[in-house]
Formats: sequence, C-alpha cells, structure tokens
Amino acid sequence: MENKLKLFHREDFQVRAYEVNQQGRVTMLSLFNYMQEAAGNHAAKLGVSVQDLFKKNMTWVLSRVHIQIHDFPFWKQKVVIETWPAEKDAYYAIRDFRIRNGKDELIGIATSSWMMIDLKERKPVMIPEFIDKLKNTEEGRALQDSFGKLPKLENVDSEKVFNVRLSDLDINRHVNSVNFIEWA
Repeated sequence: MENKLKLFHREDFQVRAYEVNQQGRVTMLSLFNYMQEAAGNHAAKLGVSVQDLFKKNMTWVLSRVHIQIHDFPFWKQKVVIETWPAEKDAYYAIRDFRIRNGKDELIGIATSSWMMIDLKERKPVMIPEFIDKLKNTEEGRALQDSFGKLPKLENVDSEKVFNVRLSDLDINRHVNSVNFIEWA
C-alpha cells in the first residue's frame, strides 16, 4: 500500500479571484497551472523533480497534453488534482490526471507526455530505466491517447507572432507550457 501512495498524488486547490473568467468560473489556464503544480510536487516526492534533474544536467519539458473538462468550478470552490505516472517509452513519460470538485465528483481527465532534455545540448534524451519503477499500473490511464504524430498543417487561416517576455519563461528558461496554451 505504501508504494501506491508514493505513486499516486492528490492535491487540493482553491479557486482564487484572479483565476476566474467573466462568469466567475475557473479558467482552463488555471486548471493547467494546478496540474503543473501537482505534477511538479509529486515528481519532487519521487526524486525526479526539475531540481533533481538539474543536478544531472537534464530537465522535464511538456511535449503534449490532452484534456477533457466537463465542469468548471466557481471562485472560492475547491479543485482536487489527482495525478500519477502512467507509462514510459524510449523518449516519453506519460503522466495522467483526474480533476475533481469539492464534492469529490469527477469533472475532468487528462493525460500528458513529457520528455527529458539535456540542458547543455538542448536535445531530448532517452528516459532512464529507473523511471520504469515509477509507473502506477494500478491507476491505469485516465485518458487513452497514444500521442501519435500530429498531422501536417496544410493551410494557415490565421497567424500571429508573439514576443516572448521574461515573465513567459519558466525555470527551464523556455516559454512555460501554460503560456503556449494561453497564446493558442
């Protein structure tokens, strides 16, 4: 049972005034921030946080994410993020999420694909074998997605150029994935 507790993480968040839209509901960006925070906190407990990897000249970067949300809680309501490492292949580690409201009702599910990057070379590296021990096979997958190749863009209907601000950068010194979602 102790191993399962280590491989499963649950964290509570309260929706704050600056995390809501005009209807007073939590924004998608805020939900992504909660997920990123919970994933980082869990990775730290497992000894594979960004800070742990920095010591090895590596870091995590989000490659892909797939999320389905059925309800957006209101300001001051509780949001619970459940997360666990689900799978691993040569270059990607999969982390899944369940999102619950304060009544413990499931309001969303997500899956994410993460790569390890060599900080000196700024290139992907193979996911180390020890990550195999960090898979929570008991929880299964929250959302099935094989993260296949994205189709080639045939037509560009609209395009916008963004200037990267210092506030867009994260601890890896690249644009934080939540900022990309905001830009999209």
